[in-house]
Amino acid sequence: MLLSPRRQRTRRTAIPVSRGVAEASDALERLDGPGTDRREGTTTSFNKGGDATEVDSHAPVSQAFAPPMDVQLSGERLVALPDEILLMVFSELSAKDLWATTQVFPGLQRVLRSYDFIRIREQQCFCFKESFLDVKLGVGVHVAAKGREGTLESEFDLLSEQAFDHHGVRRSVQGLAFEHWLPLPISRRHWRKVRKDIGTRFRSIGLAASLKDCTAFDVLCRFMNDVVVKFNREAEMSDGGDPRSTLSHASEKAVEAYFALFHLLLCTATEDPSTIRRANQRIAAFLQGRNSKTACPNLGHLLVAALVSDDGLTEDLTVAIVKETILRNVVWMLDGKGAGMAELSYLEPSDVSDYRLIKTFQASRTSYRLLMFLSLFSRSARVPGKSLELIRDEMFDAHGAPSQGLASHMAAEIRRIKEIDRIPPFLQEMGLRSMPQKAEFSSFLKRMVTRSAVVGYLSQPLTQGQALALRMAKEPGVEVANNVVSEPLGVPMRFTFFPRAGNGLTNGIGTRGRPGHPQRGGYRGGGRGGGGGQGRGRGGRGF
Repeated sequence: MLLSPRRQRTRRTAIPVSRGVAEASDALERLDGPGTDRREGTTTSFNKGGDATEVDSHAPVSQAFAPPMDVQLSGERLVALPDEILLMVFSELSAKDLWATTQVFPGLQRVLRSYDFIRIREQQCFCFKESFLDVKLGVGVHVAAKGREGTLESEFDLLSEQAFDHHGVRRSVQGLAFEHWLPLPISRRHWRKVRKDIGTRFRSIGLAASLKDCTAFDVLCRFMNDVVVKFNREAEMSDGGDPRSTLSHASEKAVEAYFALFHLLLCTATEDPSTIRRANQRIAAFLQGRNSKTACPNLGHLLVAALVSDDGLTEDLTVAIVKETILRNVVWMLDGKGAGMAELSYLEPSDVSDYRLIKTFQASRTSYRLLMFLSLFSRSARVPGKSLELIRDEMFDAHGAPSQGLASHMAAEIRRIKEIDRIPPFLQEMGLRSMPQKAEFSSFLKRMVTRSAVVGYLSQPLTQGQALALRMAKEPGVEVANNVVSEPLGVPMRFTFFPRAGNGLTNGIGTRGRPGHPQRGGYRGGGRGGGGGQGRGRGGRGF
């Protein structure tokens, strides 16, 4: 069989690992030259004149690893060793020594990069230090009971199946508990080992979380959405998050964790055509108007589905999701359980309201950050012109990691996104090419308040006069609509904007109105800012 010169040289030097490491060590000794003193703590180098120089091995790298005069020749001889020998030597070095070696001999960095050596070395069980080459690796998953459906959480510390099943490991490196184990693809060989068990693992997690469907697609949609929510939290743990978690902020580890789940989604989607078909159907139904909370309970899941759909995240889908998000957020914007901005229930007749534009975004900042991240991830991971199979295979080649530099870039982008506090940059970040004018968007936001009551998301406990009184306390210069008189609430009153389940809408004060017909001037608004249209049709891309 004919071999390339490089392969011929490699084949001639194929030797047992133990012997190879020993001979490689001898080769490194020879490269040091006959005058190298290996006493602990010092390195003595002799120049050609016979003069000796001692260097403290604990000194900075620039001193401890100062090259001798013939370092260029020595470096060339070291780099010329077969890759197999170099990799065996590397495997015996600590991370610190490996880094120092590559600083002295930069040519060795080529071998590390070409064989993805660092990444492969890190793919091991955190408990028993076993490599993915030898065992099945995955991550522990905790199902937190929050609401009707559980929330999926993980620290994404790699753990072997044996450590989970046979040794009962149930805590992460940081001590956070988990009850389930989910394998990751990592490489083609590793995926072939774990994929036959993947369905059972997904069903176990889905049942524990009380999900309606426990397929790989539905569990991953939930998991990926929950991961984004977690690392988009504020640095302070005001939401009750565990301070031990390493994924509660935008870090490279958090981004790589999301890519690991995306890789798993790609693997399941490319092997099961029904996954892509379901993603397409879910998106098509949403765009056709079946976008209620009953038909589409979680908009984040829709954005995850777009990652494996035929068309990806289109501008039409983006606009539809932004509209529905704003509509659903109205009640949380107004009610005390959310942002408590009840004054925005007053519909000012002004064409433009800077107060409304600013406060609407601030009231639901977490939701909009989640949308911006998923849009960013879609642009970064779902590269136009690449098939899902090609993207999957590229991630196999990188052992489940994003391309070089992408994780740090996305972590920086997420931190930048957190600083966005206005509607216009939010819409730009979502990739909208046609930006609405301030008057157009102000009118749209007022229509969303009206429509939220029409579709049953919201009740109106206040008259426009009472809402005006609250608004004037926050914005004294707000324009007053015709036929609306300020009605101060007087004594503190308890009211809610949430509709009473199963009983239409309640005004929270003791009288009940019909859905879509708030009493006593609610949402009539007067003037140019009056109520919006009925129904849930989208009517194109515009606002």
